[in-house]
Amino acid sequence: MHQPGPKQTLGWSRPKPAQPLIQTTTSEPGRPLRHRYHFRDLTTVKAPSPIKRRRNKTTSPSQPARFHEKNLHLLLQTLISIPDQTIVGVWLLRSSWFWDNRKKLTEAKVDLRKNEMIGAVQLGVVAACVVVLVPMGMAGYHLSRNKMLFFSGALFITLAIGVHLTPYFPSVTDFVTSVSSVVVFQNRRDSCLSHLHDVVWDVTPDNSTASLTYHKSWAWDASSSSVSACGFQKLARLDAADLLNGSWVVVAGDSQARLVAVSLLNLVLDSERMDKIRSDLFKRHSDYQIVVDEIGMRLDFFWAPYALNLTTLLEGFNRNRNYPDVLIMGSGLWHMLHFSNASDYGDSLQSLSSRAASLVSSSEHEEAATGSVLARPPPHLFWIGMPTLINSMLNSEEKRDKMTDALRAAYDEQLRQSNLVRQSSGPFLLLDVESLSWNCGVRCTEDGMHYDIPVYEAALHIMLNALLIESHQKL
Repeated sequence: MHQPGPKQTLGWSRPKPAQPLIQTTTSEPGRPLRHRYHFRDLTTVKAPSPIKRRRNKTTSPSQPARFHEKNLHLLLQTLISIPDQTIVGVWLLRSSWFWDNRKKLTEAKVDLRKNEMIGAVQLGVVAACVVVLVPMGMAGYHLSRNKMLFFSGALFITLAIGVHLTPYFPSVTDFVTSVSSVVVFQNRRDSCLSHLHDVVWDVTPDNSTASLTYHKSWAWDASSSSVSACGFQKLARLDAADLLNGSWVVVAGDSQARLVAVSLLNLVLDSERMDKIRSDLFKRHSDYQIVVDEIGMRLDFFWAPYALNLTTLLEGFNRNRNYPDVLIMGSGLWHMLHFSNASDYGDSLQSLSSRAASLVSSSEHEEAATGSVLARPPPHLFWIGMPTLINSMLNSEEKRDKMTDALRAAYDEQLRQSNLVRQSSGPFLLLDVESLSWNCGVRCTEDGMHYDIPVYEAALHIMLNALLIESHQKL
């Protein structure tokens, strides 16, 4: 009887990825569940329980069976060329024979590779000797007649030795290549990070409405050759979802930080879901948490208007050994309004800087100590700079009296001296909202302090492009 085949679907459908045979699952308190797969790290894979075998009557219990040296040598020549991801490699990882004799196999495998290396070096030395002795004899014969011939022969011999021996020391060539590539990439990375804020604005009247409103748009400066070489671009929703897939993002600070969180959710959520959460997100002086199930991203917003609040938050991360993937912070406006003391603000920033440096070093030490693919890298740190303050537009007399241009300049100087941002050798990459808001102008704000969403969208895309650069990714 004819058996019906699988159900056919119109169009293209993505095939389900094959489930790896070895799977480890990790979860941390308050984090979405993650799956990590690995094949090569044998020390982290739990060995299957050995199968009980019937003992050979002719073998004494005190004399276990040993590998025959010749057979082991031939077997290892075959096993060395088998990748762990192949069917045979996976079978070896799951077989009790492999786990019972893993130590012997490893030692024999290392000895075999050493022998092959020694043989290759010996062959190279013999070839070099042939190349050396023949020209040397000819040069010695003609030495009394032509000294120039001797030195030419010596130069040829030196080059010949280098050509013959260099392939047998790949670590030297690999080291030179890796160092040069690292230097080139580091220079390009630092150069592109320095051009992230090269943004131009287009603020024009919006004639589609009866009231006087303005359409605001921004883009990276296409006239700059440096910006064009870096290839900055605005990320679409799918691109941002791929970049932040499975990430834990923490945004902490005052109302400026809340607007950055709003911009991020505007990018990764559709308009319908964004309208549902908007009222909760804009509750004054409150925290907010959300998990975007489609991409496994978790966003936590913490209302922390003072630098002391941010320091306490970092202490909690260090204490719990639970670090976010991306950490975005910012403060200063509340301190300027309620304390108006630049030196005190600088002291709090220095304390925050030392705590952030210890957080990065702790996460790096934990990654180095575990030596496992499951170890988490240190978080990406971003600092939200204070916006341009337009004193005449501030909405209260107290703000106009205290939040002056002179006090703002003093607060900026304390930020530079605190070693908090990378421009002063700190751990945070600055999101320069001051320059973005200044270039957008007075038409982008209603109260002289909080700017329209496009300003914070620009800061968000600068942050996302910085993540692409630091994680060595391209769209």
